[in-house]
Amino acid sequence: MAKSIILGKEFNKRRQYVKHFLNRQVHKSFLKNTKLSISERQVVYNKFNKFSYKYSIVRLKNRCILTGHPRATYREVSVSRYKFNTMVLNGEIPGCLLVHGKI
Repeated sequence: MAKSIILGKEFNKRRQYVKHFLNRQVHKSFLKNTKLSISERQVVYNKFNKFSYKYSIVRLKNRCILTGHPRATYREVSVSRYKFNTMVLNGEIPGCLLVHGKI
C-alpha cells in the first residue's frame, strides 16, 4: 500500500514538472534577455517566483518500480540494485551475468 502511494506521488511530481517546464524555460529566457528594461525583467522575475519549488526538477527522485526504494536505482531499468541482482541470479533477465557480486 505504501509503495503505491509513494510511486503515485512521484508520478504526480513528474507530471507537474512536465506541465510547468515550458513556462519555466520561457521565463528564464526573458530573465537572461538584457534588452528588456529592468522593470519588465522584474515583472517576469515575480511571475517566475510564483512557480512552486515543489514542481522543480530538483525534487524528482529515481525510484525502484518494484519496491519504491529511492536509493541505488539503475536509471536504465528503473530497478534497485538489490532487486536487479536477484532477478539476474534467478535468470529473469537474459543476457546479464553476475560475476562475484558485480555486473
